[in-house]
Amino acid sequence: MRFLFSAAALLLAGLAFHLPAAGAQHQDPATAAAAAVELERLPLAFARTAMSTALTRRFGGLYRHRVWGSIKCRRSTETRARCSVNWTVGDSGFSGAGYIWYTVKNNELHWNYSWRIERFSFYCSGVLKKPVSKCIKHYVVK
Repeated sequence: MRFLFSAAALLLAGLAFHLPAAGAQHQDPATAAAAAVELERLPLAFARTAMSTALTRRFGGLYRHRVWGSIKCRRSTETRARCSVNWTVGDSGFSGAGYIWYTVKNNELHWNYSWRIERFSFYCSGVLKKPVSKCIKHYVVK
């Protein structure tokens, strides 16, 4: 998934970015596109916030009304972070891992995410006595 940054959000998140000079002369299109925006390292605090935002947008109340949860991120490259997530809500537990990264498209900065999250229903397994494989649901965003 892809979300557009506003310039104000970039400043609030502490991300530095540099747009090309207004009078830049005749650059090779491939070079110009690659150098359109130069970014500093992806802050881990921003990665946690972006992952939380993405989870809220996808799961809504199943994430917002959690009774317990954590997001732990570590940097995998300069502009990409891998986050492990888990939380519980009601009789379900969610766990998995995802990535947060940013890209430039049409000279605009976007943040992206992907994840593989598993939901396990304690009620299904404990009360209904169904096999564990029947009590798991997978959520994948590539």
